[in-house]
Amino acid sequence: MKILIFVWIFISYINIFAQDTIYLDKKYKTISNRDQAHYLRVVKQDPDNSKQVVKQTFFKNGKFKSEVIYSNYYGKKKIVEKNTVWYENCQIHVVSNYKKGKKDGYFISYWENGQMKRKDLYKKGKLIEGKCFNISGEEVAYYDFEIQPEFPGGKNALILYLKESINYANISSSSKGQTVRVQFSIDTDGSIFDVKVVKSHDAITDYEAKRVIQNMPKWKPAIQDGKKVKVKRTVPITFK
Repeated sequence: MKILIFVWIFISYINIFAQDTIYLDKKYKTISNRDQAHYLRVVKQDPDNSKQVVKQTFFKNGKFKSEVIYSNYYGKKKIVEKNTVWYENCQIHVVSNYKKGKKDGYFISYWENGQMKRKDLYKKGKLIEGKCFNISGEEVAYYDFEIQPEFPGGKNALILYLKESINYANISSSSKGQTVRVQFSIDTDGSIFDVKVVKSHDAITDYEAKRVIQNMPKWKPAIQDGKKVKVKRTVPITFK
């Protein structure tokens, strides 16, 4: 069995380099150097259906990382039919099914040992029923697959913080009513990092907007499939 698995991986690895391959770094950004790549990606079009595409991403060793099947890849909005994600040990992590771009059918995730972790049933994007299990296969209290990060106290507390934190001492009257958009990342401990302006007004308002975001208290981190994960968010700051 181990020999067969090795042969399958070896053939997959050869097939990757036999096609046009996109090289990606750890953050899935495209790079040109294969030796520095963390992931490899191949996008294959169905010869009988120009809209249907399979996007496969591999670990550098040739093992599957993910496979996304699109019923319409080249439209204004890509429509996913099925998404499968693997752990690096070749065990499937997540299998999700879609219909017209919405979750439809079973959404299943697994622990790295192969034990089922959750089994959710969706209909037109709505959760019908779901169950969660521990690593030993015992059912546990249900929890959402994705839990969004939250500013301490919620959205209203964030609005109040932004309003009270802006220092208008150096802001000119011509900047009143202008909006600066700031992108930032929330780490697994809730701390803020990688703050940058993505919509600028001028140097002074940009600096002040970044300062306010950098000084935010820790957020409740995002959670995906029971694990804390890093996420990016963008906040508009309007100078009134």
